[in-house]
Order: sequence, then C-alpha cells, then structure tokens
Amino acid sequence: TPFSVPRDLTEAEAPLWGFDPADRESEVAREPVAEPEVLVEAQPVPAAVAAAAPSPGTAAVPVRRLNPQPKSGWTVRRSPRSSTERERKLTAREAQLPQLVEEIVATAKTQQEGLSSKGNARRALAAAREQLPLAVGADPTSQIHSLLEAGELEGAATMAIQLATTRGGEEAAGVACTVGEGVKQAKHVELAVLCFTTAVLCCPPCDRACWHLCTLSVERRDVVMAPVWLEFVARLLRARGADTDAISVYRQLLKLTPRRTDIRELLRISSLTGVLPD
Repeated sequence: TPFSVPRDLTEAEAPLWGFDPADRESEVAREPVAEPEVLVEAQPVPAAVAAAAPSPGTAAVPVRRLNPQPKSGWTVRRSPRSSTERERKLTAREAQLPQLVEEIVATAKTQQEGLSSKGNARRALAAAREQLPLAVGADPTSQIHSLLEAGELEGAATMAIQLATTRGGEEAAGVACTVGEGVKQAKHVELAVLCFTTAVLCCPPCDRACWHLCTLSVERRDVVMAPVWLEFVARLLRARGADTDAISVYRQLLKLTPRRTDIRELLRISSLTGVLPD
C-alpha cells in the first residue's frame, strides 16, 4: 500500500486542512455573525501549519471576509428557539467529552511507551526520570527556551518533561507543545511525539498537542495512528461546536478509511443539513 513506508512529505503532497484547532479553540463559543462569502485565489498557509498544508493550487476557494462597508446598524440574532436548541446540542456533546478524553489519554500513553526504546526520545525520557524533580518555585521556562535556541533539543525536551511531571497543568502543557514544535521543525519526529504526548498526559486533552500528533501521523502516512488521531481531532471539534472544521477532518479520515460506512453516512447527512448529526 502507499502507506507502507513512513516518510516526510513535500509541501505539494501534504493534505490541505486549512484550520488549526489550537488557534480556533477560543473562537468556537462566539455567536456566528453573518458574513459574505467571496471567491479568492488560494493563498499560502501560515508558517505554523505549513507542515500540514500543501502549496496552494490555482483553484478558487471560499474565504470569509468581513464586510468592508460600514455597518448599517442591523444585526442578525438567533431566535430563542434556535439558541436553545444549539445550547442543548452543545451540552449533550460536552457530556461525551470525558469518555473521549479517556480514549485520548490511553492512546497518548501507549504511544509514549512505544518511544521508550527509540533514539533521542529514549534518552530524553530516561534523563527526565533520573533527574530530581524541579525545586518548588523554580521557573525553568526561560532556560528551556534558551536550550531550544541553542539547538539542544534533548535538553529542552528533558526539562519540559520534568516540568510536566512535577507540576502538570496548562502552562506545563504549553511549554511541552512549544518544545515539540521546535523539535518537529528540526525533523526529530520521535522526540516531537514524546513532547506532544507529554502535553496530552499532563493536561488532557490538550487540543494543541492532539492537533500536532494528528498532523505528524498524517505527514508520515502512518496507516495505524493517522486514522486514530484524525478521529480524535474531529470529535474534539464536534464537541466544541465547530461542525464545519470537524466535517473537513472527517473527510480526510474517510480518504484513509474508505470502508468506514459510519463516517460516510455522517458526511452524507451533514451535506444535507450543514451540521453534524447528534
């Protein structure tokens, strides 16, 4: 199969997704505002997601832009019934998050355990376990960034793992993701996966880390892990109410798993209604 040998993809081969859950997480809860949809030539994606996006084609793609004309004073509001129905759906979806988080944590833990015997990831993980926990009140963030800038990737990853193990929480997960992004850019895939799984485990589900684990598996054409992380990301987006983005990810998932009749039916219904079924 074309997925049998993992390799790095060129920009022209990587799949186009066109969004990043880490950037859009805070935007999901906002009430949508009616905006005109215009066709413009495809533009290069930002550098932050360049690894997950191909070079742009010449086909026109829909892009939403704010209306340059002054506002008339009229606003579009949801009816009370529509707003209540949306809130009901989001509440029901959020109730499914705990189970999803458990699945993500179990997968990240298994994936990290598989790195315990691989190259620089093994050395960084062993060093973090052997060194003493960070002192109370110590802030290693600046030191970690200095190590990254100096190209000492293993040292930065080791300290990020120590921070995550000692303290946990969103801040430690953010540091681990930052280190993982630097390591990923240097093409040390196993070490990057170690950093991102560390972020997931210290502050689950950590959407930012899930996104990177997903893109890494897709870029390397990992026939085992790519479908798993694609579905995790799609379900996270759905739980956040970002149906449009979730549908895009489900389409990518169906390309890798064309026999998934449940995904095919889900996309069929969403094409008729514009939203994912509950």
